[in-house]
Order: sequence, then C-alpha cells, then structure tokens
Amino acid sequence: MKVKELKQFLDRLDDDFELVLNANKKIPNSILEKMSYPYPIETTHFKIETGDIGYSEKIAQLCIDLDNPID
Repeated sequence: MKVKELKQFLDRLDDDFELVLNANKKIPNSILEKMSYPYPIETTHFKIETGDIGYSEKIAQLCIDLDNPID
C-alpha cells in the first residue's frame, strides 16, 4: 500500500477513531465440519504501532506484536 492510499482512507475518518489491524486465517474444511456454527475465517485483532522509517528505501513500517493480540 502506498502512503497516498492510506492517507485517502484515513481522511474519511474522524480523529477519534482507533486503528486496529485484523489478521484473517482460513479454517480448514476438516475443522469446519466439526463446528456447530462453522465460520470459514478466524480473525485476530492487533494494535498498530509505528516502526522505522527507511527514507533511502522509501519504506515506512507499521508494526504489530503477534504475541499480544487485543482479542
């Protein structure tokens, strides 16, 4: 994603919105068949933190801590 695309998305939001990153994982059919209410995706929510800015490579990092989901 380019910064311009993220800015356009964020410009549509009020300043008091909280940003959360969702990680989706497809649940295999073998497990879905055993569930009473099957839902094909498992979602985990993460808090976004700022990371390094690599000006020479033109990369800005947004980070998550995989060991600390907010679910």
